[in-house]
Amino acid sequence: MRNSTARVFGQRQVTKIVKTPLKVVSSAKSKRKSIDDLTAAAADRRKYRRIKVQLSGRFMREDQQEYPCYTNDISAGGMNISASVKCEPGEYVVFYIEEIGRIEGFVVRNHDDGFAIAIEASAHKRERLVATLTWLLNRHELEDPQERRYERQIPTSPATTLMRANGKRLPVEVLDLSIGGARVSVKALMKTGEKVYLGKSAGYVVRVDKNSIGIQFDTEQSPATMHPFFSRK
Repeated sequence: MRNSTARVFGQRQVTKIVKTPLKVVSSAKSKRKSIDDLTAAAADRRKYRRIKVQLSGRFMREDQQEYPCYTNDISAGGMNISASVKCEPGEYVVFYIEEIGRIEGFVVRNHDDGFAIAIEASAHKRERLVATLTWLLNRHELEDPQERRYERQIPTSPATTLMRANGKRLPVEVLDLSIGGARVSVKALMKTGEKVYLGKSAGYVVRVDKNSIGIQFDTEQSPATMHPFFSRK
């Protein structure tokens, strides 16, 4: 089997963000940043390693108008966005980015094709974002077929339920499973970034295919958690 070395995404920490409707708070204008605040935010963004990746998404401005966009590069501290409209420096904007989820932040500058933002997030959310960016950075290596056969297993008892964030339960079958994630056959329409619970394991939808979804667990699962999927019939 080919050896592959997964690159670790910087010292900085972050994670994946749950997909929620793009709804800004009514006092959004009061959250605008001053020039001094933006200067400090720009300096803070440079602490985090930035990767070049194009992910599609959409964003909502303070007037609650939505527009499509895609990322040019992203870090745990900020994003460079291409979009058909420009935003005002200091403006508070809410994003939903494919394979990452919800991100909030302040516009720090405009450029020819769009604008850049400083991400506004708690330390915990930054940790989750770093984890997601690490996964994106290493995705091609980690999905090597030989490595997948080594890491993933085919359950002997694949039938289970998938619970969505709204509490709705769906009957599903687990196609393959590892301590880090699963591929699940499901008939319902799902979206990347959606929070789900596979049995007792919490995670996020990171890939949507025609008849299946890929789930990344929040944390590595224990053998005890995985055991029911491999029990004898």
